Amino acid sequence: MKRSRTKSPDHDSQQPEDGWDYITSSYCGSGGCIGVAKLPDGQILVNDTKNISGKPLLFTREEWIAFLKGVKNNEFDIN
Repeated sequence: MKRSRTKSPDHDSQQPEDGWDYITSSYCGSGGCIGVAKLPDGQILVNDTKNISGKPLLFTREEWIAFLKGVKNNEFDIN
């Protein structure tokens, strides 16, 4: 999976208003994806690319690592 960075609001008016650079998957072509940004203190912001003016979710580094481990272990497979 390739990743691409979104620009801050100073560069693109369609980006989140919080000023953080979010990483989105290059497979995200329809706008129905999430953006992920790492804050200087290690916390993670997650936003909805369909609602860029909405409030992002905030996770601790530990919460994010636990989530990624669960994804990699197929714990969220709904099939």
